[in-house]
Order: sequence, then structure tokens, then C-alpha cells
Amino acid sequence: MSQQSDLSVDDFVPVVNETFKVEFEGVLSEEMTLIRATEQPRDDAQRSTTPFDLVFSAPASCSLKEGTYKVSNDKCGPYTMYLTLGGDDGASKRYRAIFR
Repeated sequence: MSQQSDLSVDDFVPVVNETFKVEFEGVLSEEMTLIRATEQPRDDAQRSTTPFDLVFSAPASCSLKEGTYKVSNDKCGPYTMYLTLGGDDGASKRYRAIFR
């Protein structure tokens, strides 16, 4: 895996559908499944990296607030990610991390 500043969508595609631990202040907060790793269009031709986003699925009972968390699984990480709530269908919640 790459250094945090050099991350790309390719670092996460191999671990889609795997479980990640989410920690806040050194305490395990939740476990989530990475369900999507998607490259986004470049908005600046001068940009040296390609933006991407990650979408995680969590149980409906998950109560993470928008904020910065340490995210890892058995194959990669830990990485510091800013997670936002991306959806709630009653059965599960979606959290999103955007890398620009």
C-alpha cells in the first residue's frame, strides 16, 4: 500500500467487500464493509493525482458522526479518513470518504 499522501483508488479496489475497523481516539468505534472504490473525474488538468471516493456500509445501529477516523483492515492501513454519512435506508448506513 502507498503512503497516505500517495493513495489511489487502486490501493482499495483489492479490498472491496472486506471489513474495516473504524477507530476514534484509539477506541474501536465500528466495523464497516468497503462496498465501493470509485475514481472521480479530474477537475484540474494540472493535478498529479486522480480523485476517488470510498463508500462503506455499516449496520443501521452505527452512530458515527461526521469526522476524522482511523480506518484499517487486516491487509491495509491504518489510514486517517474524514467520513461523512452518505445514506441511510433503515437497514444500513453508508459512509463516504473523498480523496481529492
